[in-house]
Amino acid sequence: MLDIKAWAENAVEWAAKDRCGFLTTIVLVLTPLFLASGLLSWKLAKMIEAREKEQKKQKHQENIAKLKPLKKIEEPEHHLLGTIIFVLLKAVIFLKELGKVTSSKDCSEDAK
Repeated sequence: MLDIKAWAENAVEWAAKDRCGFLTTIVLVLTPLFLASGLLSWKLAKMIEAREKEQKKQKHQENIAKLKPLKKIEEPEHHLLGTIIFVLLKAVIFLKELGKVTSSKDCSEDAK
């Protein structure tokens, strides 16, 4: 069976005799673990950002879906009213260009 106490004593003795070799070994053993930890943390952060972005996009789509029925009901009235005003303004401009519409000053002169 593995004797942990003897193993720990051997490790402490090795660290005391050859500090540079012990620290080099520890750094070489831990470096890949730190790199793996950093890589996995980065991937997890990207996944969380993607999920939050997707949830935000989905919530935005839901809000748009809630507003679409309201727009469909309100749009024809505003669209129709806007079209009527646009056509009337175009007609007034056209008639002014033809000289058919006179200003109030011209009307008062005609009455005299």
